[in-house]
Amino acid sequence: MATKDRPNGYWTQDRIQLEANKYPDRKVFRQKDYTAYLAASKRKILDIVCRNMPNVRMSLRDLTEEALRYKTRTEFQEKNLGAYLASFRKNWFQSLNLYGKPAVNLKIVESK
Repeated sequence: MATKDRPNGYWTQDRIQLEANKYPDRKVFRQKDYTAYLAASKRKILDIVCRNMPNVRMSLRDLTEEALRYKTRTEFQEKNLGAYLASFRKNWFQSLNLYGKPAVNLKIVESK
């Protein structure tokens, strides 16, 4: 995929905002126009230009329900890496009880 050469200073906040408005969420924005996404991230305005995009956060219940869809920890990681990593970031992975056990044994455990 060829990239367009753009002069230094091309990505102003207004241009980044126009690009961001084309996409429904951050993931699609990052995938479709990585240079604009990267410019927003470097300028620390990503939250500003993406303020109208939904902010999807998974609760422990959501992560548990998602994990139940898979038979093994490896399958969970391969099929939904975002949820898998979120469970680690939130220190909920042990609560999900996915250490090599089938997902059928999962129990919903609420955190404090």
